Amino acid sequence: DEVAAIIKRSLSSHKFSSKNVAFSVPMSTVSMSKAKFESSRSDIHIAEEILSSLSKYTQLPLNEVRVDYQIHPSYDGKKEVDIVAVKNEALDLREDIFKTANLTPVISTIETAAIENALKFIKFDGEKDGIALFDVGHLSTTMYILHRGKISSSRELPVGGGDLTSSIQSFYGVSAEDAEFYKLNGYDDENFIPVIINPFME
Repeated sequence: DEVAAIIKRSLSSHKFSSKNVAFSVPMSTVSMSKAKFESSRSDIHIAEEILSSLSKYTQLPLNEVRVDYQIHPSYDGKKEVDIVAVKNEALDLREDIFKTANLTPVISTIETAAIENALKFIKFDGEKDGIALFDVGHLSTTMYILHRGKISSSRELPVGGGDLTSSIQSFYGVSAEDAEFYKLNGYDDENFIPVIINPFME
């Protein structure tokens, strides 16, 4: 209810003509696998084979997930299939939030696909060499490596902004609120950058 209320407040200052929502789910709720088929195989036959043997492509119980797939050409001339299984609870939770906010969830995707789609609208220097993207959250940091517009690998690190706040709080003996303020605005102390900020960034 609290998240839905925040969404409603955020949207109240804008006028949107649509109530439809597209959203992504975090990779921690997803099981992904790939399969390759000869290019001579039709998409219909590939789909039938994938759907008839789903248990081969996910370690999660089939009654606990929703599954989707996408067929696309691979670099070796074959057909590659991305198979995604998402936990029901992850989708249901987000759908409930949007419905409580009087919105209609119509498309769900995985976080990596959402990032790939967003990056199509951004031009980078040195794109041929690959791109590293860091999503620094409060509890964790996710690193994505992109090559040719696709995420080739990703890693979630158990380090986030909350750890920096805790370090500031411990070092200076201040409240969590003051530590958060110092993190966002800086602190006039000679130890702040070399002792706290730099080691955390490294």
